[in-house]
Amino acid sequence: AMGAVEVVAAALVAFSPAVAVFWTFVRPQAHLVVVALTCAFSWTISFIISALFWDAFGAGTGTGATLGVIVVSALVQEAARSGTTRSLRFMQQRFGRLIGQQGALGLQYAVASGLGYGAAFLLLSFGGAVIEAAGPATLPSPSCPGVSLFIANAFFAHAMFLIHMVLSVINFEATVSNRPSMLVGCVLAHIAASSLALLGQARGGCGWSVAILFAVAYGSVYAFIAKRKRQ
Repeated sequence: AMGAVEVVAAALVAFSPAVAVFWTFVRPQAHLVVVALTCAFSWTISFIISALFWDAFGAGTGTGATLGVIVVSALVQEAARSGTTRSLRFMQQRFGRLIGQQGALGLQYAVASGLGYGAAFLLLSFGGAVIEAAGPATLPSPSCPGVSLFIANAFFAHAMFLIHMVLSVINFEATVSNRPSMLVGCVLAHIAASSLALLGQARGGCGWSVAILFAVAYGSVYAFIAKRKRQ
């Protein structure tokens, strides 16, 4: 029973931002639901490609190879994010109002796409933890034995969801305004966030990796909101 309560509590921590964004922002507008689902599918495809690359070149081959796979995975996923934005904008121009117009509705698309990417990551990350810990008792995190695997995973997934939201907004503005430097920044930020997963695997590293991810995620959200208010 205690294990079930812990799983539910961890799920609330992991999924609460996604549920809030969906219920208050995306759900009332059908075209944004379509955008979110499309982007979730796009992320899943890019993740499968990244996983195949990891299986071929990264698994068990050392830190250098792992970092190389992280770089390639970030490039693949950010290319998919940008490519999906371009595809949906093309469909908007050719087949009518699908994702709205530039400006306020452009930001709506960016947030909906961030929800799609982040929610797909949440389902895979938290679902993987549930499968790994299947059984009647809770399982400690390998890097932090005093912390439940569910709790550690929930906070990590929560922070990564916020980072996906921020990256989607930045990627959208970079794509529609044709600013390659911002796209490069998205890739570098993605690499940095993914690299923290390596820190999380070190003994006692889960606390540091999650703390840094939260600082980056909420700091990015604050910076973005402050920038929009100045405009």
